[in-house]
Amino acid sequence: ALREIERANLGPLVKQAGYSGCFAARLVTAGGSVSRHAWGAAFDIGFGSNPTGRESVQDPRVVEVFRRWGFTSGDDWLVPDAGHFEFIAPPEG
Repeated sequence: ALREIERANLGPLVKQAGYSGCFAARLVTAGGSVSRHAWGAAFDIGFGSNPTGRESVQDPRVVEVFRRWGFTSGDDWLVPDAGHFEFIAPPEG
């Protein structure tokens, strides 16, 4: 996915400074299920611009690339988490 983003000249939209991590051994909520971050299957990018609960300002082209590669974005969740991406399925095609 990141190679495709780079080839599409979208790399500047995925700034290293906005990377908020992948592995984090934690629960989704206190007493809840294990976070996908705990399995290394989720990461956050652009979180400073896309805090949980706010409408997404994530570039839709970046979101689409990650979706093609088997990731879901939290941008359209009931409680938006647009900086969050997690692996859910093998890449398309």
